Amino acid sequence: MPKAMIITVGMGNTIAHGIRSSIKQQNPNYIIFMVTKESKEKNLPLILQDEVMQDKKYQEFVLKDENDVEEIRFETQLLIENLIRKKYNPREIVIDYTAGTKAMSAGVVLAGLDKKVGSLVYVSGKRDSNGRVISGTEKVISSEPNRIYAERLFREAVN
Repeated sequence: MPKAMIITVGMGNTIAHGIRSSIKQQNPNYIIFMVTKESKEKNLPLILQDEVMQDKKYQEFVLKDENDVEEIRFETQLLIENLIRKKYNPREIVIDYTAGTKAMSAGVVLAGLDKKVGSLVYVSGKRDSNGRVISGTEKVISSEPNRIYAERLFREAVN
């Protein structure tokens, strides 16, 4: 079954390596990069030139406001709905919220939970004195939010 991935791309010197690690592990057929104007120019090219992107289909989506959680949630919901129309099963949609502003991360996770995506991914690792993950120490953490979905279903049934 085809797999799609939505990835937030923010600023920072080391995020490209983490995003490439996530793409390599998840191995999606189609990727949507949610970018700011600045990250589109500076960080996205570093990701796209990597061999992990070879033969990958992707699209770039420039956010209207990278600090507006509600707008990001709405935009992400529309992107997920478009993926579903393209025959991607919501369970085969992955959201990587590692890079980007806090609002970007919150917005995409909220949208993913609303649309019942299959998994949420975060890249962690050993951190330097500035709190940045040290390149080469990345660990991709993937979680399936089934407990959240089950609790929501239970509440709806009770109501």
